[in-house]
Amino acid sequence: VEPSLPEQIAQYIDKNYAHHLSLTNFETEFYLSRHHLCREFKKHYGVGIIQYLNMIRLRHASRLLENSNESIQSIIEK
Repeated sequence: VEPSLPEQIAQYIDKNYAHHLSLTNFETEFYLSRHHLCREFKKHYGVGIIQYLNMIRLRHASRLLENSNESIQSIIEK
C-alpha cells in the first residue's frame, strides 16, 4: 500500500530535514500547489508542513544534545 500524500511529505521531511527546505521544494517534489499540500498535510497531522519540519529538527537536535559529545554550536549548524 502506497503511503498517502501527507505521509509521503512526512517521509520526505524525515529524510531531508537537515537541508534548506521551503514550500517551493515541496511543490517541485510533489508536483502540486503549496496550498493543496499544506491543506492535506494539516488535515492529516494537525500541524503545518513547516511546523512539522521544525519539530523534526528540534527533536533531532534534542537527541544530539542528550546523546553526543558534540558542541552546541556544532549541533546548531546541523
